[in-house]
Amino acid sequence: MRGGHFHRDTRELFLIISGSIRVRIRPEGGGDVRETVVGPGSIFIVEPGEAHWFETLTPCAWINALSKKFDEAAPDIVPVAA
Repeated sequence: MRGGHFHRDTRELFLIISGSIRVRIRPEGGGDVRETVVGPGSIFIVEPGEAHWFETLTPCAWINALSKKFDEAAPDIVPVAA
């Protein structure tokens, strides 16, 4: 399982190239976790404040684009429990 975090300011876009991934997203402020399985050609966006987790179900590749440059000195990553 990958993820288990949210971003305060960064929006993320994902484009699945190959394979399948189980995606879990919890809305900002809590609430029910949405779960779906995505595959090749799927595109989705994770908004700031949405906690997210990924589980690769098969070997996969994806492209991840961020709305702001990643800053190693002050990463916009807030860990959350599953």
